[in-house]
Amino acid sequence: MKTGVGGSVGPDTTQIAAGAGVLAATAVGGAWLLRRRASGTQDGS
Repeated sequence: MKTGVGGSVGPDTTQIAAGAGVLAATAVGGAWLLRRRASGTQDGS
């Protein structure tokens, strides 16, 4: 009986890919925000 917990072969590649995508997006977004703040150019203010 499969309960959906764990895996018979190994880690779920779909979940690994999703996690890697989230980490990558977070890293890119953080770097972009830091570059914007560091540049000091803020439109409208």
